[in-house]
Amino acid sequence: MEDPIGKMIMDAVTAPYHNEEKALQSLVQSKHTEYWPAPTSEIQTFDIDWDFEEGDVHVSVKDTQTITNPFQLMPTQIKDKVISFKDVRVSTNETGKMTQVTGTWTTSIVGPLQGKSWVKEVPLFIDVMSRTFYTYLSREIPTPHPIVNNDIQHFKTIYGKMQHLKDNSTPVYISIVQYFLKAVKLPDLPWYNSRPYSGYNPINWNPLTKNISNILGTFWWGDYVLEAPTPSYLLERKSHYSKEEYHLQQGWGLAAANFRQLIDEWIEEAVDEWFTRDSDGWYLEKGWDVALGYYILTAGKVIEENGIIVDNMIDAVMAMELSGIEISSTRQFLLNNRQHLKAFMDTNVMVWLLALQLPLDYEDYINEWLYDYDN
Repeated sequence: MEDPIGKMIMDAVTAPYHNEEKALQSLVQSKHTEYWPAPTSEIQTFDIDWDFEEGDVHVSVKDTQTITNPFQLMPTQIKDKVISFKDVRVSTNETGKMTQVTGTWTTSIVGPLQGKSWVKEVPLFIDVMSRTFYTYLSREIPTPHPIVNNDIQHFKTIYGKMQHLKDNSTPVYISIVQYFLKAVKLPDLPWYNSRPYSGYNPINWNPLTKNISNILGTFWWGDYVLEAPTPSYLLERKSHYSKEEYHLQQGWGLAAANFRQLIDEWIEEAVDEWFTRDSDGWYLEKGWDVALGYYILTAGKVIEENGIIVDNMIDAVMAMELSGIEISSTRQFLLNNRQHLKAFMDTNVMVWLLALQLPLDYEDYINEWLYDYDN
């Protein structure tokens, strides 16, 4: 039965957007951007050297080379040694011209306008985009032994190294995944095509692909752990999902809730050790993130249930990501060769990546937790 008060409030809130001029002003983009390729690209060559005895990894950028690449295609000289690539915005230019953007109203906020087409004239901007390609020296990247030696000093050393690398840590993470994919004979197949630039589509334009290693090496763990759907949210939106999608969302939400509870327990136990309170409030002691990462890495060694919670979180994220594979041949290969994917997961490399990548995403959450703890 419809709630008349709720409908009254909703009508009052949405009424202004039933006017097309107001809707165009507030709900439609205020500018249109076309993407044009830059005339050059950069190639960064990494030296990644694992120190077996010390459990350390030495990473350095050995060379940065600028090449002519007007179509932003994969450079042939690194085709067999590429780790990854990323798109880089070189410049944003306002053209001083106007252009028309069109669409159809799909949101119920616009009331009687829903389903009707719209046209809006907006300023035209040009973003010049380049690609930076990451590659490695000719020698094969050796196995990172610390992945299997869950030693606090090894973890601390590698964690510190990755944080020091900042943005350049991503190619190293991807190279680790590539190594373990190769070790279990799982091909590093394409996951999806990189976004093609609009406004510039030469006849030989060939969008590059992001492969399995690119996806698994660059997870947004914080989004999955901290932004998971709640049961009430899922129930409200149940009609928007297929049966399979709803099941995946439920699994993700439950796994994330259990995992957050696990981390909450660590925060509560670590209050006196890693979080200090003074007259100005709380602050986090140096090394708290290493401690949290190592806790995630070794949680299953303390209580078996904890390990299941961590594994379930990773499994839920993998399920969500696998459901989004765009390349049908990759999806079919994984369906036909599940043993390869299982062998990859059995290496525990994803647990290491979770432990290395998640802690800094948790800083804001911990500050909010401590504030609530005080109140």
